[in-house]
This record gives sequence, structure tokens and C-alpha cells, in this order.
Amino acid sequence: MTFLVLESVASTMDVARELLHKNQLTLTTSGSLFCEPQPCGVLAIDQTSGRGQRGRGWFSIPGQSLCISFILPLLESEVQVAACLAIVTGVAVVSAINQFSRKGTVPRQSKGDGLALRLKWPNDIMLGDKKAGGILVECLRNSAGEPFAIIGLGMNLSVTEFPAELTSTAISLTAGCWAPIDPSVAAETVWNDLKSTVARYRADGFEEILKRYRCVDGTRGRNYRYNLLHSKSYIEGVADGVDTDGALTLRRADGSRFRVVTVSGLIEVKPITE
Repeated sequence: MTFLVLESVASTMDVARELLHKNQLTLTTSGSLFCEPQPCGVLAIDQTSGRGQRGRGWFSIPGQSLCISFILPLLESEVQVAACLAIVTGVAVVSAINQFSRKGTVPRQSKGDGLALRLKWPNDIMLGDKKAGGILVECLRNSAGEPFAIIGLGMNLSVTEFPAELTSTAISLTAGCWAPIDPSVAAETVWNDLKSTVARYRADGFEEILKRYRCVDGTRGRNYRYNLLHSKSYIEGVADGVDTDGALTLRRADGSRFRVVTVSGLIEVKPITE
């Protein structure tokens, strides 16, 4: 595998997008269900203008954060399923990070050893109630019309100090008892797991990925309000899992269910604490 490694860049997704638009990739077969591009991603030592969901900025520190955008060739049938790809990626990331040691000794084996990684729909990687990482998926075509996904991943590997506005919401893996992880090693491990998870998704379908997702689902049971588009009305309900197309299902007080297909308008309703 080959990553394009840059010392400093505004956004790895912008660079990956430029590579695709200029058709500066070569594809090599890696198993019958996967063609691997070269380079297969853009890895930044320092990312100065990273983006998260809803256009928010992404904070990172060189050497303490993972800032990478993977480049994934798509099948035509996958072009419209960015929500599924975000979940596929999340499952792969959790699997990959759980291969690393905790406290510098043994691989993590049990949920009781420190905080456990969870996935919060649609693209947050959580440790407890704080965010350790995020995923951003963009589907597009290169100059030859071939479909690709750019999968941006930002993770707080060993960040020791966050800006004041993030201290209540952000966390590093080291706070969850992981030993410090080198960003380049993390990138390689995640990419390998992503390739195998995508191959599994293509061979066995999304339901097989959902089985793994449910084991690390950190969204189920949370209370949400969803503001309806072009309306002052809203839906309230409890997250009841992810549907077979990647949509979030809310269970309303009357027992009916409502499908949320986009994070826009979705607000978590947290209990008031004294």
C-alpha cells in the first residue's frame, strides 16, 4: 500500500479530491472484490483546516492525531449509499484500533479494560460520552467517470490538551488506556481492516456488517429530536438502531417508528443535570 504523506496540508480530503479530478491514480487488483488505488490515501502530519460533520472544523495536533483520507474505488451500486459506507468504515475503525495495546502491555480483549469504543450514528467514534474520532464520506467520480469514495478519518490518538471549547466533548485514545499509537501505523492498520470489511460487505451484504455494528452501537437508547425540513414541526423519539440502508430509526412514544436519513436537523436531547 502507498499513502501520499504530506508534512502540512489544509485538508486531506481536498488533496484526495484533486487526485481524483486529475485522474492521478493507478488501480491494482487486491482480491476479487477489491481494487486498490495507488496512492490509497492522503495522510497529513499536520492538517490545518480539517472538517467534520455539518461543516465544523476538526482540531488536530501533529504526531498526536490521525488525519487521513482514504480513496476507495466503488461499484456503481454503491454510489448512493454513503450512509452505509460510513457504517462500514466505523466498524473497520473500531476493529482496527482494538488491535492495539492498552497500557502498553496486552491487546485489548474485554470491554471492561478502560473505556470501550462505540459508534454514534452516523459517523462519530466515541469513548464514553466524548468523541475520539469522526468519519466523513464523500462519493464522487474521477475525470474518467469512475466512481470513488473519499473517506476522511480524524482521530485523537494521544492529544493531551484540547481547546477550552472541546474539553467537555473530546477525548483521546490514551485517556481510554490505549498506549500511544503512531499515526502512520494507525493509518495502515485501519486501511487493512477497511479493505477486508468492504470485501465482506460486497460478498455478504450490509446485514452482515450491521451484525458487527450492533455490538458497538452507541446510538441506541439515546433521545433525539428531528426537525422536519421546511416545517416548524419536529419528531421526538428514542434511537432504535440502524436500518438496512444505513438510516437511523427513532421509536416514538406511540410506538411508531420514524426513519432519519440525514444528520441535518437531528439533535440529541440530553437529560438536564443539576
